[in-house]
Amino acid sequence: MGKADSRQSPRVLVTGAKGFVGTHLVRFLRASGVFVVEVSSRVISDGSTRQLDLGSDSGWKEALSGVDIVVHLAARVHVMVDSSQNALESFREINVDGTLRIAEIAATAGVKRFVYFSSIKALGEWTLRGEPFVTDQKGCPDDPYGISKAEAEDALMVRFQEPGLMEIVVIRPPLIYGKGVKGNLATLQKLVKRRVPLPLGSVCNKRDLVGIGNLCDLILVALIHPDAAGHRFVVSDGKAVSTAELIQLMAGAQGGKPMLIKIPPKFLHWAATGIGKSEVWRRIGGDLEVDISETCRIL
Repeated sequence: MGKADSRQSPRVLVTGAKGFVGTHLVRFLRASGVFVVEVSSRVISDGSTRQLDLGSDSGWKEALSGVDIVVHLAARVHVMVDSSQNALESFREINVDGTLRIAEIAATAGVKRFVYFSSIKALGEWTLRGEPFVTDQKGCPDDPYGISKAEAEDALMVRFQEPGLMEIVVIRPPLIYGKGVKGNLATLQKLVKRRVPLPLGSVCNKRDLVGIGNLCDLILVALIHPDAAGHRFVVSDGKAVSTAELIQLMAGAQGGKPMLIKIPPKFLHWAATGIGKSEVWRRIGGDLEVDISETCRIL
């Protein structure tokens, strides 16, 4: 995508600017000619980022002064094991209440569009073969993180549904990959690099992913496209891969060959279920497809 016209380029505030997506997005937007205000809840020492708390009103009015669009990336993120006593309420406090707080302040400050960075987990953890998630689909989330994201989406859409109010755009990415990625994907990369034998050679599932470059490009389009307002967009690279194919791609990118062992998936499923890890197996061996044709049509 070419650079934005400096005479028409919006002033964009990005929350969560120091996270994985935020770091890439800020760099991408600036390279595209967009003026960016960085906000993060982390302790900042670079002098270019405002440190603000999602749980407080303090400082947001000043940060939002003159801002046209907010990209709200900041969130309490998904973890495999949550140690909090009431995980759902902890997620709601930041992902729902905190989001609505910032959206209200933004609307009062004259922000025209609020781009909410949700998750495919707002729709669910898996899909049936040939029945991918689609744009604007109503979700059925399985875990506290996904529930909180879905609730935040709904709350924003209801609060700002009337014409003339701040526009809402929702983006629901699946697993994101790229330089600096963390979490399960980073762990898998390390295992592949170390050539650890992985019993996933026969796993023929279908999972959609999105590269950080493709995701940033979509966000840029969502900032300025007149038809984006009021939609919840799914996004992906447009080609689902199996877990085995993903491992092969990782190994190829590292200049090596994967140590894939072929074990029938049904045995892996039984083993995972036997040790109480059926949810882990579903993420590794299950399908999670998204259909981006409507996203492409609208945008």
